Amino acid sequence: MNTADLSLASWSYAAAVVACLSCAIYLRALKRDWRAGAASGAMFVAVALSAIWAAANIAFSLTDSAQLFALCLLLDALRYGSWYAFFLSLLRQGDGQLTGGAAAAGTIKPIAFLIVAAAVVLQGAGVAGYPVLTELSQATWFLALALVVVALVLLEQLLRNTAMDSLWHVKPLALGLGAAFLFDLYLFTEALLFKNIDVDAFAARGFVHAAVVPLVWLSTARTRDWMTKFRLSQKAAFQSASLLFVGVYLLFMAGAGYYVR
Repeated sequence: MNTADLSLASWSYAAAVVACLSCAIYLRALKRDWRAGAASGAMFVAVALSAIWAAANIAFSLTDSAQLFALCLLLDALRYGSWYAFFLSLLRQGDGQLTGGAAAAGTIKPIAFLIVAAAVVLQGAGVAGYPVLTELSQATWFLALALVVVALVLLEQLLRNTAMDSLWHVKPLALGLGAAFLFDLYLFTEALLFKNIDVDAFAARGFVHAAVVPLVWLSTARTRDWMTKFRLSQKAAFQSASLLFVGVYLLFMAGAGYYVR
């Protein structure tokens, strides 16, 4: 990175560290019965891992180390996995009933687990010093992109299956996470197609994820007990428009990449 990119990345991820760490402390300070829920615990882990992830990105931007970059991607996979656990915990509230949420959880859960496991193994090898980032760069970007796609599908299912009286609670969270996931979709799509990450987008990524935190905070203030105050609607079908959107987007980006070449 040049000096300007280094400065931007450092401030960007420092903002993410402060925002995520503050949110994690706030979540930890809430009453014990709130933290006991599976969804609430998964949210706390996701926010805490995001703070660690942002700190690792600061270290990478200062050293340009391949192993630190692998660590950043490993933490990325783990925090995405934590958000998966949050979404699935809410969707599974419909188990035993005829709900689309329960159907979505059962459909996506094994796929999500396999993608997170594959990303953790691949990036764990990179952290251990094996040169996987150069030899398997396409697999690295493919898994990073797959993590984002699954997150978008789960977020869509959560919104699609949420009862109308619970939408007010989840809308800020969905808006913030949706914006962050879409930014990551652009970042990793470009990296997959052009075999290189956009330095400017990478440097700005910390600011994007820091901007999500106030919305997570707002949703938490509205719903401190997700497992009892959050309700699903009675829908039985698994539907996903986000997969169609991502497919069209990838075709568009592939066409643009072919034209540039």
